[in-house]
Amino acid sequence: MGTEYLALGIEMIDKQHAELFKRLEMLLDACVNGSCREEAVRMLKFLNSYVDIHFAAEEELMREYDHPEYRYHRFQHDDFLRHLDYVKRDIDARGITTDLVLHINQMLIDWLKQHILEVDKAMTDYLKSRLAAQPAG
Repeated sequence: MGTEYLALGIEMIDKQHAELFKRLEMLLDACVNGSCREEAVRMLKFLNSYVDIHFAAEEELMREYDHPEYRYHRFQHDDFLRHLDYVKRDIDARGITTDLVLHINQMLIDWLKQHILEVDKAMTDYLKSRLAAQPAG
């Protein structure tokens, strides 16, 4: 998917973002190969657990370094969880179709890219400045 441009320079966060995009790419591949429904179910289960871990890691860093935009960032995470809940309700109501899965996949990719390039970038810039200001030792 070529997401190197989304790297923020904090290894733990970059690895977690890469895993999210890898899973989204797996979903697209599954749709092309005819196993879209099965992969969509796996993807939703993965997202349910993984975003909790990822968001908690980011939020812990922000609290640890007293990030001034913590509340806004947390709101953005809650927004993603609302998107995910909408996706689950949509699938429950309409069933899993390839078109729906592709639409949902694109929505999630778009949300993640925007969030990483704007909100997470601001967070990591702040964290790196705080880390650079700490005395060595």
